[in-house]
Amino acid sequence: MTVNNNPTIQPISPGFEKPCHFFYNVSGERAQELLLEHGKLGDFIVRPSESNKNDHTLSVHRGDRVTHVKIPMKDGKFLLPNGETFPTLRSLVEYICHENVFAERDGTVIEMRAPLIIKLTDRSALIGCDRFFHPMTSGKEVETLLSKEPNGTFLLRESGSTAGEFVIGVKCNDDVLHIKIYYIDGRYKVTMVGEAFRTINELMDNYTRTIMYQANGDPVPLTYPLQCTRVLPCMIEERLDFLKKSSTKNPNKDNAAEEFDMLQTDPESRMFVSCKEGRKPENVSKNRYKNIVPFDHTRVKLRTENETTRQSDYINANYIEILQDEKYLEFEELPKRYISTQGCLDNTVGAFWRMVWQENSQTIVMITKEVEKGKIKCVKYYPELDEEILTGFLNEIKVKTIKYQEDEEKFIRREFEITKDEEVRKVFHYQFLFWDDYECPADSVQTYMDEVNKCAEDNQIEDCGPMIVHCSAGVGRTGTYICIDILITLIKMRGLNWPIDVTKTVRMLREQRAFMVQTETQYRFIYETIGAFVKYTQMSPRARNGYQQHHHLQQQSGGPPLTPQFSQLKINEDNHPPPQQQQALTPSPSSLSASTSPFSNGPALSSSTSSFGSTTTGEFTTKTLTEKLILSPPPLPKKKHHRFPPIPSTGSNDSSEDYVNSSQNC
Repeated sequence: MTVNNNPTIQPISPGFEKPCHFFYNVSGERAQELLLEHGKLGDFIVRPSESNKNDHTLSVHRGDRVTHVKIPMKDGKFLLPNGETFPTLRSLVEYICHENVFAERDGTVIEMRAPLIIKLTDRSALIGCDRFFHPMTSGKEVETLLSKEPNGTFLLRESGSTAGEFVIGVKCNDDVLHIKIYYIDGRYKVTMVGEAFRTINELMDNYTRTIMYQANGDPVPLTYPLQCTRVLPCMIEERLDFLKKSSTKNPNKDNAAEEFDMLQTDPESRMFVSCKEGRKPENVSKNRYKNIVPFDHTRVKLRTENETTRQSDYINANYIEILQDEKYLEFEELPKRYISTQGCLDNTVGAFWRMVWQENSQTIVMITKEVEKGKIKCVKYYPELDEEILTGFLNEIKVKTIKYQEDEEKFIRREFEITKDEEVRKVFHYQFLFWDDYECPADSVQTYMDEVNKCAEDNQIEDCGPMIVHCSAGVGRTGTYICIDILITLIKMRGLNWPIDVTKTVRMLREQRAFMVQTETQYRFIYETIGAFVKYTQMSPRARNGYQQHHHLQQQSGGPPLTPQFSQLKINEDNHPPPQQQQALTPSPSSLSASTSPFSNGPALSSSTSSFGSTTTGEFTTKTLTEKLILSPPPLPKKKHHRFPPIPSTGSNDSSEDYVNSSQNC
């Protein structure tokens, strides 16, 4: 069987694409139309079987025709012709993207390369709806989301059956209803003969003011928009504008502050997670801050080669990786691994270098100075240029600095040569000097993050270990750096039309180490950096080349280094205008069309992860329409409960500098 090494990653394209994974609730005839119109050779979709309600069918583009292959169920699992069984459609789809398991009777292989991606409409049609538009969301997921909300709560999603069309999900009389929005002759309407609108925003604005009615006379009010933290990168500017507006819950805060507050107070994130090792008496002195201790289930354990030495396996560090969990499906195949740790203490330098050697880490990112504003943030754990130190548990590791380069007191590159038992390795060390505890950097971390990643790729060794990232506590700046790196890598892999979710990314990090992304300022900075990166990505090649040439000439002339366009990101509380002033200074794209809609502002609620399935879509009528339409809403699914780790409390009222708080030591 042949293997497709990169089956699911789609190239960046300028259009607005439907980022649905694989499932469409369509007939075989409609599947053929979609594949021939929007697909290419090897593209496929999964749809319900028309002959057996328990089975599914794969429809695949064969170049000049479409072939349909049945996927039967056996003992609750999906069965392939080669005998392989899968508990979920997702796992089956992942398998067939890599393995050719279908063939004609004459032996001709039926190649299935990747799920179909359908071109939708220009994203300008959605301007003004981005706050409650839930991309990559199925009908079943909508039911789960709305089941927790009050009647009148609504959201907007893409149609799973018709390209270019949308569906309003709304909770009404404790049921979840699905109202299809048709796209006919360049206009949007909720019934085939209803009033037509140029944009989705105009349609939604109308029906939040003019109530729809079911055929039986029951009203269907659209009252409370369900905000989504998931956003398409190509629509990041609209999201940034929304985040700057005043919150409807608390007019003294903007929506970014509201979103961060909800992340901080999420009750599911405060469930107990064991941190016993870090609180043992023999390990307390190894923690820089009393309330920052590693989770037991993800902590790095140092191995002891000689049992007679009885060295402790403890270091204040956690593994950070892409979790294999249904909550985080959008991060699938992302090749990122980190170790998040604190800045070294005098008594932890040996353990730090022992960890570097044990994990075979080749890159260390240090996001702190040794001393900031008169406070020690990290002891100097490395030697000067051409000098060496002996370290480890028993001075068994030699560290020598062989290269040193500094950029305008902003960034330092070091190269270490570390030796143990006559084995020599190289380790690259990058220190950020412009990012301290009290504000986010005046220059974007993205400028140097690209350099760090490129060097890591160019010099990668076999069995290379995780990148080690630390600041002072190993949670605030460290979490922000890792979050930005994950999201930008995801955009580079998937393109501008694959959803990203800052809130969910932070949650994933906090499942592995407490307090990751500690302050609201850092949280804002993630959004701003992503927005600036997308803006730079969308620049024309000519504009990029002009910038790069200007940057090169600036350096040759001895002038200060030029900050890229995507680096002008001062996110400081002192320079951050109040929400009311922000709204006046930065008009939202939705202001282009007048609106008195109640969803112009709203609470920032998190979306959940994708699950795929079919949904019954009902049509609606307003009072002015006369046709009789019957609605049959699908049943509500059972409520799912996810377990999130807590953000540990300090365990004491001690306000000393040994604790990390919201403004310092992060």
